[in-house]
Amino acid sequence: MHDEAAQALWDMLALSLGGAVALGFARFAYALLLPVMRADLNWSFTLSGAMNAANALGYLIGALTTNLLSARVGLRRTFQIGMLVTAVSLLLCALTGASLPLLLLRLAAGVGGAWVLVSGGALAALAARAHAAQSARLLGVFYGGAGIGIVLSAVLLPPLLQAGWRGAWLALGGAALACLAL
Repeated sequence: MHDEAAQALWDMLALSLGGAVALGFARFAYALLLPVMRADLNWSFTLSGAMNAANALGYLIGALTTNLLSARVGLRRTFQIGMLVTAVSLLLCALTGASLPLLLLRLAAGVGGAWVLVSGGALAALAARAHAAQSARLLGVFYGGAGIGIVLSAVLLPPLLQAGWRGAWLALGGAALACLAL
């Protein structure tokens, strides 16, 4: 593989970390944290589901507003803003057990996650178009990022949850910030 093709693959791998954060850390990981949070915070099934619905509503809002944001700041900056919003939302989930702030943080994580996935998908499509010979590979790497986040969450969170859910949220937020840095 020549240098340009290798660079495109590395760039796509870095871009795929957006899927790891938006889908793996901000969406899937909630299912792993839910039993511990529900027991600790004495949540009803309705409130537990509402936390997930808030994230989905945020995702819908984010998906519908990505074009507006990217028209103002560009796709790359939209991706970065989405990563930051998602990471900060995850970190802040560790700081409260109150329902309303957690609902708002789950909503914000959904908005940021959508900005990441929609702008990231557009960036991935542009890169694939520029490197037509390896477009399927590049898009596969990008979309595989969600799997990276899901697997990492499934492997790393259970031991952390032994000490409680707050540390798990901090770990997710810290990992999301590390992905943004990459």
